[in-house]
Amino acid sequence: MRRSIFLAAITLASVSLIASADDAKEPKKSGREKLEQLREDYQPYAFNFHPHHPMYFAVGTDPEKSKYQVSFRYQFIKEDGSLAKRFPAVKGFNLAYTQTSFWDLKSESKPFEDTSYKPEFSYLSPFILLGPSWAEGFQVQGGFRHESNGRDSDESRSTPERGDYASSEA
Repeated sequence: MRRSIFLAAITLASVSLIASADDAKEPKKSGREKLEQLREDYQPYAFNFHPHHPMYFAVGTDPEKSKYQVSFRYQFIKEDGSLAKRFPAVKGFNLAYTQTSFWDLKSESKPFEDTSYKPEFSYLSPFILLGPSWAEGFQVQGGFRHESNGRDSDESRSTPERGDYASSEA
């Protein structure tokens, strides 16, 4: 029994020595590189979030007419994932969300005057290169967007729309 415990301790010690020798061979990583590695290891899908429409908070000279907007899109398939490598076209599927609110910051209770919720499902094509020097290329995006104020009955404002459009990329 003592002999097996002794052999197990020697084995563990030699494994840790080998592991620390391997660690010594790797170049030192900067803080940013370590952070990127942690993000890849523990939040692999965080890289799939991207900005969508401009995000802002505008107060201006009249706080009664303040406005803010948040917007992001989530890419379903990771850019460097195995599925994207086999079928590059699937990288373009996205789910997006935009919320715009008009906020009366002048009133005592600071109510929201109006809020628009805009979920969207879209496809963004890969970058298409063009020959002429004045046009570097473009992407085509199409999808389905819904806009609603989140209310029901007479106060409801719900507008499903098909959002087919093209955007140029410089």
